[in-house]
Amino acid sequence: MTAQPMMAPPCEDDENMELGKPQDFGPGEPITPQKKSRFKKRAVEHDSPEKTARPTEAKRARHGHPTAAEIMLEAWEEEVYPLVSRERECGLLDEFLKACLESAAGSCIYLSGGPGTGKTSVARAASKAWLREHPDTRVLEINCMENLRPCSVPGFLLKAGQACSLATGKKQSTLSSRSPLSSLVASAASSLRSLGKSAILIIDEVDQLVKKWNAGDTSLEILCDLPRHSEAPALAIIMIANHVDLLVQACGPRWKSVCSSVLFERYTLQQFKNIVQSRFAAAADGELAEKALGGRAGLELRIRRLANAGDCRHIVRLCDDGLAKAEEMRQEEGKAEASAESKPGGVQSMSKMAAMQTSLDPLDSLKSLPLPQQLLLCALSSVEEPVLTSEIFQRYLDCLSELKQSPTPKPQVLSALSSLEQRGLLSLQKPRGKGKGRGKGRKGAQGATEELVVLAVCRDSLKEALQQSAKALLGLRCLTPDPGAKAQK
Repeated sequence: MTAQPMMAPPCEDDENMELGKPQDFGPGEPITPQKKSRFKKRAVEHDSPEKTARPTEAKRARHGHPTAAEIMLEAWEEEVYPLVSRERECGLLDEFLKACLESAAGSCIYLSGGPGTGKTSVARAASKAWLREHPDTRVLEINCMENLRPCSVPGFLLKAGQACSLATGKKQSTLSSRSPLSSLVASAASSLRSLGKSAILIIDEVDQLVKKWNAGDTSLEILCDLPRHSEAPALAIIMIANHVDLLVQACGPRWKSVCSSVLFERYTLQQFKNIVQSRFAAAADGELAEKALGGRAGLELRIRRLANAGDCRHIVRLCDDGLAKAEEMRQEEGKAEASAESKPGGVQSMSKMAAMQTSLDPLDSLKSLPLPQQLLLCALSSVEEPVLTSEIFQRYLDCLSELKQSPTPKPQVLSALSSLEQRGLLSLQKPRGKGKGRGKGRKGAQGATEELVVLAVCRDSLKEALQQSAKALLGLRCLTPDPGAKAQK
């Protein structure tokens, strides 16, 4: 006769029932050794204090709850304000915050522009500046592309309420995304009031909330009406997106009555240079960081390459990389000085550091340049002053005739000049003044506007580099040393 597994009594409180909760055992359910161990483990986990601990940030993000990075309710550390090359935009936001929060009127502003034009940075910096003078104000930032479920206006209102509840420690609302929209708006307004008398709400990637790209969509109007709700505090809403015409497409002709707007233009090359100079000037190792990026010429080359994209984030990353390399060089220099007398390895590290400083010199890339670009540099090395593109083209044709090569069309030469400008070897400028043939707006034979070609490197260094790297061009007159000039020296 085979043994049958024990059956748990339906109502007895025996030893087996103490291993877990009563609902763990159904009436007449067999109790096997495997189930006993599983029930013991479950009972230990149930009594563990980790069950009642606060969820981790990763778990909050996984379940769509706001993380600590999305809630900014304290003043940040000091930084340069207004932001370099964005002084006008910072001033406009300062006026907007003052009008909204001091008079308790509340309003909304829309920041638009391409990616990397500083929209979010300006919004955060202006909020920081306001917090330093008004510490009672609270700031809440929500990105509509991160952990927003559902990605709609109801989902956003729920997210704002959850973030406020998490910050204040109050009980969250029991509403859902299917609740009436008026109830969600009232709940979000009261949650924002629980933060304080005044608040700044930054909504990044707000275009994700617009579902119908026509004048019938009221998503943005609902958000813009939030500061005027009776339960809302003195509220300033800053909406951010890349779409320049978002208000026009979503709200139609009435967009001007919905909120104001600020357009962020692309950064210019000079603005990028100003940003790099200001960041290096504020850093302790700014000069060493410039050397680590190849000196003035190497840094110019890198900035010109990044300026084509117009994304300021690349420039900031460039500065951070330069400062990180400067710190490494500082450490290497300290180690080299400490062991220079005792170990020859210190001298090697010093030479390695010097190689890092000069590895990004634009003249080092002459060997890899195409022949037309090398010829253009040869033509430029033979002139003492900046010349027009037409004159450079003529000198370029003379070099081709010396090498017995067929002529090249002028558009290709202009394209080669642009490539050399991106490499930081020269710059193309608009001619100014009323000099001979250099009036503003002068056009060449083919109707193209003339430009001045200015070398960005030393002319003598360029000649030496061409003589060493461009061996196929050594027969040109412009690269042949003048014995009379040498004797005169």
